[in-house]
Amino acid sequence: MRKLLVVTVLLGILALPAAASAAPTITLPAGCQTINGTLFYGIGISITGLPPNAEFVASIRFSGGGGAGPGTFMANAAGTFSILPFFALVPRPGETFTVFVTFGGVTTSASATVWSCDPAQPTSTDQCRDGGWRTLGGAFKNQGQCVAFVQRGPQP
Repeated sequence: MRKLLVVTVLLGILALPAAASAAPTITLPAGCQTINGTLFYGIGISITGLPPNAEFVASIRFSGGGGAGPGTFMANAAGTFSILPFFALVPRPGETFTVFVTFGGVTTSASATVWSCDPAQPTSTDQCRDGGWRTLGGAFKNQGQCVAFVQRGPQP
């Protein structure tokens, strides 16, 4: 009876599903770069929260059409992957870049829109509060302008 109980408990433990790993975090720092006299708007890609040396599939799509991938990539020993300072560059402002990462059968995505070459584009209203709007390269005259930018996007 004891052997049967031990075998049953062991089989039950082996049959438990593996703990779901948290989805990786995708960060898309925006900026600009001049190449041969032409200004390009672009993003870098940073992915964190992967297991060490994990393989994953990633692709990027542009709102104006096109993109790259999917392709298979590998995280480093710290579980991160990055292409910085820039991965995708386009010659027009207002392009939205969307990066898709598939790991463990789950797809995660993040998007960023590049409107200007000002390196400081707030992505949350919290970045505008408590004087934060003053640290964004002079892009805003007051906190209200900064909050409106986050809520509505840039206005032509």
